[in-house]
Amino acid sequence: MYKLNLGSGEDHLEGFINIDKYDPEADIMADITQLPYESGSCDELRAYQVFEHIAYNLEDQLFKECHRVLCVGGKLIVETPDFDVACQMVLDRGIDYTTTIMMFGEYHRPWDKDRYADWDFNAPSLHINSWDYRKFEEFAKKYGFSVRERTEDEQDPRYNPETTLSVELIKL
Repeated sequence: MYKLNLGSGEDHLEGFINIDKYDPEADIMADITQLPYESGSCDELRAYQVFEHIAYNLEDQLFKECHRVLCVGGKLIVETPDFDVACQMVLDRGIDYTTTIMMFGEYHRPWDKDRYADWDFNAPSLHINSWDYRKFEEFAKKYGFSVRERTEDEQDPRYNPETTLSVELIKL
């Protein structure tokens, strides 16, 4: 069984096959909505700070693909900016650097200049989708997953638990 780190970028997880559409340092360069794996061949998928980069018109394909490659009981762990939290932060204190990054991503990342052909527009770094727990519940129900919010001690420590939504989806 395989363990895949989806949209890995430079974040290579030990024990996982690191997959990224743009990063030549990934183990496999592939679109995560079209994974080069057989159905039921994976027992775990991780997607840290990736789902917010997937276009709305590809959400269904992403969930179908994750469901397809996972074995029954396999898990998909997703960490993404919590859009509900970002909106509440804007209401409480206005738009600032933190809320801008949570909602829209980082437009100016000079360290990525040599990694992306479209660096001037920095498309891979833009947030083009928003996620909250209710949205994960809808997709879980639609595509045959159970879902639960992960606790702070289960989350990846590199990301702020106050602004990050962490969910575990299990293929039914």
